[in-house]
Amino acid sequence: MTDTPLCLIVDLGSELLKAGICTDDYQNTPYSNSQHKKGIPSVWKGESVSSSRVRIPGQMDKDGVMSRNVPCIERGTIVNTKRLEDFLQNVYDEMLKVDPDDRGVVLTTPTHGSSRDRRWLLQHHFETLGFESVSLQNQCVMSLYSVGSQSGLSLDIGHGLTQIVPIAEGTILPEGASSTYRGGIDIDRFLTRLLDREGHVFVSSDRCTVRKIKEECGMVVKDFKSDMASSMRGDREGEIEVELPDGTW
Repeated sequence: MTDTPLCLIVDLGSELLKAGICTDDYQNTPYSNSQHKKGIPSVWKGESVSSSRVRIPGQMDKDGVMSRNVPCIERGTIVNTKRLEDFLQNVYDEMLKVDPDDRGVVLTTPTHGSSRDRRWLLQHHFETLGFESVSLQNQCVMSLYSVGSQSGLSLDIGHGLTQIVPIAEGTILPEGASSTYRGGIDIDRFLTRLLDREGHVFVSSDRCTVRKIKEECGMVVKDFKSDMASSMRGDREGEIEVELPDGTW
C-alpha cells in the first residue's frame, strides 16, 4: 500500500470538460446547476465527481441556451486562456477539492492540436497551479485505453472536432491520422435548417430540442440513396413523432 495521492485526469473538450480522480471507487457530492455561479460552470446533477462532466464557460447551457460569454475552447483549440485559467482553478479547488502540490495530472489533447496549446497547458499546471507532475496524452489513445485496448482505429466525434486515428500498441500512426473541424454542433445546425424549411422555427432556447431529436432519431443508414428515395415517396415506415416546444408533433 502507498499513501501517494491519486492522480487526476482531465479531458478538455470543446463543450464539456470531464475531470476526476483516477480510481473506480472515489465518490463525492456532485454539484448541480442550481449551485452555478456567474461565469463558473458546474457539474451535471447526478454525476459523481470521479466521472464529472463540466460545462465549459461560454458554451451551450444545460437547457440548450447559448451563453454570450467567450468560449475557452473552440473546436479543440484554446481561444481564451484567462477564462480557462479561472475555470480550471475552480474545478481543482471547489469541485474536486484537491491540493496540486503533491499530485500529478493527466490532460488529454487532440491529435492535431497546436504546440502552443500544449506549452500553455504544461506551463500553467507547473508554474501557476503547482502540480508535481503533468502528462499530456492523446484523446484518441485514451479512448482506446478506456475499452481495454492498445491497438485499433479510434473514431472520436466531438462537439466541434472529429478525429480518425490508427493506433498500434499505444502509438499513433501519424500517416493515417486525420481530423476535420466538424462535429455534433454542425449536425445540430444542419438539422435546425432542415426543420426551418418545414416551417418549424427554433429560437435559441429551443436548441436543446434539436439536439434531442438528433440523439433520439438520428441514425447511420447503409443505403443513403435508397432511404432518401423511400422518404421522397412518402414511405412512413420507421417514422418517429417528436413533440416540439409549441406542443405540435
